[in-house]
Amino acid sequence: MSSSAYPSLVFTQQIFTRYGCPLMVVIGCLGNLLNIFLLRRKTLRTVSCNNYFLAASFINLIILNVGIIPSIYVADRPWAITEAYCKIRSYLFNASQQMSRFMVVTACFDRFALCSTSARLRQFSRVEIARRYMIPAIIIIWLIAPIYMLIFDTVVNNSCTYIGAVALFNSIYGITLVGFTPPCLMFIFSLLTFRNLKTKQQRQQVFLSTLVNTQVTTVESRKQRRKNQQVLGMLMIEVVVYICTTTIASSNLLYSTLTTYIGISKSDERISIESFISFSTNLLNYTCPCLSFYLFCFVSHLYRKQMVLSLVNIRRQFSALYTRNNNNTNSDEHISIRQMTAKVKPIKQPTMAPVPIIQ
Repeated sequence: MSSSAYPSLVFTQQIFTRYGCPLMVVIGCLGNLLNIFLLRRKTLRTVSCNNYFLAASFINLIILNVGIIPSIYVADRPWAITEAYCKIRSYLFNASQQMSRFMVVTACFDRFALCSTSARLRQFSRVEIARRYMIPAIIIIWLIAPIYMLIFDTVVNNSCTYIGAVALFNSIYGITLVGFTPPCLMFIFSLLTFRNLKTKQQRQQVFLSTLVNTQVTTVESRKQRRKNQQVLGMLMIEVVVYICTTTIASSNLLYSTLTTYIGISKSDERISIESFISFSTNLLNYTCPCLSFYLFCFVSHLYRKQMVLSLVNIRRQFSALYTRNNNNTNSDEHISIRQMTAKVKPIKQPTMAPVPIIQ
């Protein structure tokens, strides 16, 4: 960014990098750690969709630490931007971002399959499928796909960039596979899920009206239905935020790519404004990795309930530990007092021999 044009934009960007970005890291890491803690509970981990959320929480920690912390460090140290830094950071950041996005995409397909009328397709919505096949496959694919970044990323004027045809390829890669493919898949699977839900509800109403003794079945199905509805709400709020933030960032990338390769001349003021807009839209990529826990708590009553139960359980364990330590301390004191009294022997009175009386 040119320092001569719009210095207020430069100052705003520097202030946010120094103070806003560390706050994002703290909030995001805390939220993802709480996600990991809650999603590993038995009540939540038995739902296949939550396993994708759990894997995404681990990956989001990588996104926040690899994406933001190095940027904070090099903000005042441009000499630290080396070719190795650019290659490793770009690769890890892009790979982890794509893993997180496609975890959400696969979670959308999981909900679509669960609501499907096809019994074979519903087999996809199993915890074993998520853990053994889908999550490892997503990780492997996105460890391989952006490997070109480890080869072609370079440094120009203290900035990580690509040169020549690789720059065009990277722009196309970012616009298609990063910007538009995940949001489109999320949107399509979400619409199909709602369509299947509507069809399934109509069939359930017809089916239940023909049954006579369905009290137990109805209670169990209601519990499972409520849990699935809560999970679906968690997924939908994340999909909405992903689509909004990713579409804005991708549109800005598309604009920058077109104006660069068309050869439009830009003034210093325009370059400054566009640079600041790019900085702002890039921050939107951290929205879901940073706020997923808080979005889940906002939407899902089940998630809030599990959070409260976990806090109560932790408090109970600390109280039990504190009580046990106090009891051990008191018992040790009683034992030491008993030992001290046992060591003190009673003092024997001297016996006086009878003195004979001389008459």
